[in-house]
Amino acid sequence: MNVLPKMSWWRSKRGGLKIVRIAIILAAILLGIALLPFGVEGIYAAGRLSQCLCDSKHYIRLHKGKMALYDSNHPPANLLWRYETNLDGSVNVFLSPLNRSEPETLILTIKRPRLGFSVAKVHSDGRNYLLLRLPSLGAPAKTVAAQTVQEVTLQGDRVLVTSFYDSDFNKVRQETKELQKPRAEQVGALNP
Repeated sequence: MNVLPKMSWWRSKRGGLKIVRIAIILAAILLGIALLPFGVEGIYAAGRLSQCLCDSKHYIRLHKGKMALYDSNHPPANLLWRYETNLDGSVNVFLSPLNRSEPETLILTIKRPRLGFSVAKVHSDGRNYLLLRLPSLGAPAKTVAAQTVQEVTLQGDRVLVTSFYDSDFNKVRQETKELQKPRAEQVGALNP
């Protein structure tokens, strides 16, 4: 009589071990897929690269040589960077200057992108940040599809140009605004 309870315990333990083995095999397969080399274009969780004190979600989208920052609670998205893919598969990301006559600044390098993630090295602090690639569905896809993208530049020293793009980074319209003289110049003009 004591043999039957031991046998059922053994069978249930063996069944549990089988489930654990299957889970380990599936995790290894998923990790292997996530490590596959892949193109850089896509949507990523911005993580520590972009933070604010609100409860919004931040996404970075790389598309057509441009990189935009999306914020779920603060539309529109901002087109701040452009990127170039190197021969070794790494990607250099440049900060676009406010005034186009100034040079661009290399701000980060994305090491060889993978299917599930990328590692970005920020040049200002030398630290590496993990960028998790997000599927193009759900909240990230809705945020990207719903928001227009804006790029703000300065033409000369007095004309502010705001360009608006659709979700595919095609320019839709452009607005210009002439900036007033700085307050110090206005005061100086009144009191020569």
